[in-house]
Amino acid sequence: MYRRTVLLVLVATAVVLAGCTGGGSSPGTTTAAPTTNGQPTTTTGGGSGNGGTDSGSGGGGAEFAFWNFTRPGTYTYDIYEESQGKGTLVWDVQKVDGDQVTVHVKYDLGDTSYESTVSGDEQTVQGQLMMTPAGGFLLATMFSPSMAYYQDHKLAVGNSWSFSSDAGSLSFAVTGKDTYGGIECYASEMRVNGTVVNEGCFSPDHGLAPYVAYYDDQGDPQFTLTLKSYQPK
Repeated sequence: MYRRTVLLVLVATAVVLAGCTGGGSSPGTTTAAPTTNGQPTTTTGGGSGNGGTDSGSGGGGAEFAFWNFTRPGTYTYDIYEESQGKGTLVWDVQKVDGDQVTVHVKYDLGDTSYESTVSGDEQTVQGQLMMTPAGGFLLATMFSPSMAYYQDHKLAVGNSWSFSSDAGSLSFAVTGKDTYGGIECYASEMRVNGTVVNEGCFSPDHGLAPYVAYYDDQGDPQFTLTLKSYQPK
């Protein structure tokens, strides 16, 4: 059901928020995010095991800020959710006038269809959208669990960082660049104990993810969002 999709992206949100406070859990698995005394353990430099790399925190690369609706345009996504199959999501940033924006959202997935238009300042619009059935999709197109630890890091191909504890290892890597729906983005992957549980592709120019995928413990996709087209206004 759609509730499963919402739960999935809410777990992602919890991880992002945990990245601000130093704790959390990873999606698609019951493995807790590695911590030491309740805090993520991170190291800089080469090596394996508890070692990691963090070539982006002080080097070059792009800054990423979450979607703030400042770029008018229409984003059309293909959706896949394991229990409901395929669907379509459209975010239409119709108007930007100073700090006032108008956003229209429409999606069809399984037996569910939803459509709404909201207007106001950025925080008001985001808050209203979060309260709608489309709120989970908004979260998924803004960030994924990989973004939880992009704070203070730069998006640059080859940058990676990791967290380790007795519970296991959690690692992030910017693996390359890709293009979805005409938008170039930085591809990344998140691994828990060596297994890929999340992939994302993030666009600093648009502040969203043109591609997001979550996998179960067997590596099968649970949920994906893929940008098919972007039409600027």
